[in-house]
Amino acid sequence: MGRRKAAELGYEYVEPMVHWGRELLSEAGYFHSVSMLDDPLRIKRACQKAAIKLSGLSAHTPLIKPEIGTEYLKQAVRFAASAAPRWSTVTRGPSRRGRRRRRTSSL
Repeated sequence: MGRRKAAELGYEYVEPMVHWGRELLSEAGYFHSVSMLDDPLRIKRACQKAAIKLSGLSAHTPLIKPEIGTEYLKQAVRFAASAAPRWSTVTRGPSRRGRRRRRTSSL
């Protein structure tokens, strides 16, 4: 639903948020997140049908528990690689000087 509205408003790209499991508002089409349990090719086809491109996926996780956060990010990168974005950017959050540290890799 959001991708069609974005295309209608003249946007060329969308960046949905991904999550584990199922969320009620996402399932009902009221929220911009997509479950990583879904088929990533479904997301790619839906964007193609709406004539809009997928710039990336937004995946957020605290890395205070690396056994959870690292696995979450690895799954998000694999999901993104199947859904079509060409780049993966990982930020570690704000540094002491207030700037974010980024790492961008080609998928």
